Order: sequence, then C-alpha cells, then structure tokens
Amino acid sequence: MVETNVFLFVPLLIFTLVVFIFKKRSKSNLPPSPPSLPILGHLHLLNKPLHETLLNLSHKYGPVMFLRFGVRPAVVITSPSAVEECFTKTNDIVLANRPLTPSFKHFNYNYTAMGAAPYGDLWRALRRVSASELLSTSRLDATAHLREHEVKLMCRHIIKQTSHEVDLKSWFRDLLNNITTMAIIGKRYYGDEVNVGDLKEALAYRDMVEGMFKLIRTPNVGDFLPVLGWFGVGGVEKKLISFMKIIDKFLEEVIEERRRIGSGESGIMVDKLLALQQEEPELYTDEIIKGLILVKLYFLRVLYN
Repeated sequence: MVETNVFLFVPLLIFTLVVFIFKKRSKSNLPPSPPSLPILGHLHLLNKPLHETLLNLSHKYGPVMFLRFGVRPAVVITSPSAVEECFTKTNDIVLANRPLTPSFKHFNYNYTAMGAAPYGDLWRALRRVSASELLSTSRLDATAHLREHEVKLMCRHIIKQTSHEVDLKSWFRDLLNNITTMAIIGKRYYGDEVNVGDLKEALAYRDMVEGMFKLIRTPNVGDFLPVLGWFGVGGVEKKLISFMKIIDKFLEEVIEERRRIGSGESGIMVDKLLALQQEEPELYTDEIIKGLILVKLYFLRVLYN
C-alpha cells in the first residue's frame, strides 16, 4: 500500500513542480515578491501574528506585493489609496470572486452561499435579497419586538442577581447571541432563560457553533497544496465534511419547523426566506436558504465574540 502511494505521489509532485515553474516564467508583469520555494511558495514566511508578518514584508517589498501560498497566488495591498482603487466601480467586479478552495466548497454548499458564490446571477440575487430583505431598515423594524423582549429578560434576570456579583460581559454576549438566533431562526440558545425541555437542544447548538468556528479557523493544507489534500494530509477536509453533515441536519430541521409554525410577518429571517421561496422556488431553494442561515450565524458569531 505504501509503495503504491509513493508511486502515485512522485509523478504528481513532479507535475506540480513543472506547472509552478512554467507559470512563474510565463507571468512577468507581477508586483515585487520575496524569494519563494518550489511548491510551497511563500508559506514558509508566514508567522503569527500574520498581520505583523505581512506588514514587515511590505516595508521591504512595497505596499503592493505578490505572494504565492502553495497553488494560491495572492496580491497583498497595504496602501489605503491602492485599496480604494481596487474597489472602485471599474475594478470592483474584477475582484468580486473568492478563491474556490475545498474548504469553501464544503462550508458554503458548493459555492452557493453569500460570500462564496462567483460573480453572476446568483451572486447578484443573494446580494439583493440581503440588502433589501435581510439587512434593511424595514427588517430591523420587524425584529424590534424580539430585541426588546430579550433586553427585558436580561434586565429582569440581572435584578434578581443584585445580591451576587454579575459578569456583565457574559450577560451581554448571551444577549447578543440570543438576539441573533431569535431574529434568524426564532429560538433562544444562550443564558438561563432557555426552557428545560430545550436545554439539550441549546447545548447541542452551542457545541455545534463552537466546533464550526474552531474547524473553519483551522488551516486546511489541501486548500494550498491539493496534492497533499488528495492524500488526506492534515485531515481537516475530512473533518469538515463530517461536521457539515451535522450542521446540514440541524438547518434542515430548522427549515421544516419554521415551515410548519412560521409566518412571513413574524420578522424572523427564515420565515421571510420561506415566503420568498413560495414566490420564486427555483431561486430560493432549501440549499440556498441553509447557506444564508449558516453564513449569518457564523459571521455574527465572529462579530459578537
């Protein structure tokens, strides 16, 4: 078995090296770049904290520099004026796409979630529904009663704890998380106000979110060196596939429950998406809805914590 793996690995390694050399020779109009290693590119230069490493490199190679992370080419910009030029009306579309990595594929439902979808009709549709339906002023007004209710619950519970020391940081974190989950899926998963019957589900949800957050932040060697990814080196992609099955099951249950008991006038995001699904079923499929829920939950988790 080992001899077979070596037999397959060596030709792939040679092929990858030849491709890298050819690409390097064929692309001369590139920004300044530090010396790189074959196959690895500039991965060996990256140290924690990453932003300090990139800043030090920019002092030596300029505000616009070219780096290669395995098979992933990247242009690093540290100049505010250059960044502004990249996101003008002329260049914004050119830079709208994200790299189609294996990790992005699994976490974003085959690149159909907002933030991962390539520029095109789907990308425009997701951007439009997010701006007009999910993140608009009218949507905030529709969920005002949810926020008011959560704030009242927190204040009531803090008053009961006046004889004890209160950790306001954890209270506010729970408040923001509950506001988020109530507005998106209509459920509360944090704090002491979770119903006893829902406690098991709440604990499972918290474990799922923490596991997702940790796993996504773990670098996947297969994103940068596909040859190693094919052999399962690091094991991150395999874990991500397995974990996404858990997440997908949870999101399916959320959609089915809101489909039974939800209302388009509730202000809850899933209910609104299901109402849109009835109008445009070919666009707002269950997979698209699950992708929107997942991205919202993840980025708000990053924001609040």
